Amino acid sequence: MKKNLLLGLIVAFFAVQADAASLRRDPEEFPNRSCGGEKSDAYFKIAGFSHYPPFSWKTADLEEYKRRGVRAYKYEGFAVDLVETALKEIKVKKIESVFFDSEEELRRAVLEGKVDLIFTTFYQGGDKTGLDFIYPAYFGNPLTVISRADKKVEVADIAELKGMLGVIRREEGVLPLIQGKLPTDTKVIEVDGVDAAFDKLLSGEADFMISSPYSVIAESRLRKNKDKLHIQSKPLRPVKLFAAFSKMSKCKRYKEKFEEAFAQRYADKADAEQRMKTYIKLWAEKGDKAEEFPSLRSLQ
Repeated sequence: MKKNLLLGLIVAFFAVQADAASLRRDPEEFPNRSCGGEKSDAYFKIAGFSHYPPFSWKTADLEEYKRRGVRAYKYEGFAVDLVETALKEIKVKKIESVFFDSEEELRRAVLEGKVDLIFTTFYQGGDKTGLDFIYPAYFGNPLTVISRADKKVEVADIAELKGMLGVIRREEGVLPLIQGKLPTDTKVIEVDGVDAAFDKLLSGEADFMISSPYSVIAESRLRKNKDKLHIQSKPLRPVKLFAAFSKMSKCKRYKEKFEEAFAQRYADKADAEQRMKTYIKLWAEKGDKAEEFPSLRSLQ
């Protein structure tokens, strides 16, 4: 009997190993029991800029608020539209927006596998980022020179900003992209938030601002000061926006499926531009109240 019992245990052991090996060789084609799939207990976690309209911003999740009475937040914007639609096409049903107080916190979460995918990021290269970039870039987000309408600054090259004082937004991540390229006598102030940047520029303290034209258009329409600004049409530097998986994410095995669905979302450039305009308009109309929660009664 002991011999039969031992034989049974050995058979069971090898059966388990065979099943495990089979799962390793043939994982789920689409998320189902993991990575936010229909039968998964875990959510697929996304992160990006919490205030970089029209690409992404933090907004009140009114559906969750209405359903559970809990004040939760989610991402909204052009990039989020692309990402979430592509995820749903590969059968990711449960998506969680994760927010961080700083770029350093976000990068640490990526390295620790606490977030699965980030969007609206510039390519930085190197293995230390912990990112597995999705190619090609999904949208061009050129940096350009913004100045006052009554004192326009037009330059063909960054070297022509010689002797001037500029301002950039810390959350936009511009500094690493222009460091080493500015003339030595050009100073740049890095500030937190678009209001601080606009104040420096419109007060005359700064001669120019380096930013995304899409972002500046969205923010200036919200603040109704677009007529006070001059946005140079010639890009100062072409920059691409990427989405990327965390190399530590267990969901990275679905990267190829996601890439296919993601590429389809921005294949039509004219449609992408139109959707960008839609989110610029949405931010201009509702951006100042994006994080507000109405009374539950008003949602019934």
